[in-house]
Amino acid sequence: MTTKNYIQAAIQAAGGYRKTANLCRVNISAVQKWEKQARLPISELAGFTGYAHALQVASGGKVTAIQIRAATYRSHLNDHKARAKREGRKA
Repeated sequence: MTTKNYIQAAIQAAGGYRKTANLCRVNISAVQKWEKQARLPISELAGFTGYAHALQVASGGKVTAIQIRAATYRSHLNDHKARAKREGRKA
């Protein structure tokens, strides 16, 4: 399963955008952004939110918090590397 598929699968297994938004106490556009960017906000990696765990529970374990956080980490890391390359510096 690809990175984007983990995020999509978690949202679908949780019951879609609206249910995911209600579950995580965010608006629907935030959930759509997660899906589009294939990641949760970086605050999830810092431990300030519990979105990944909430999605794991809502999905009945079909997608684990570890898979979601790993996908989030990879996506943020890839963006960081791309930004560094554009700016001509080491990542």
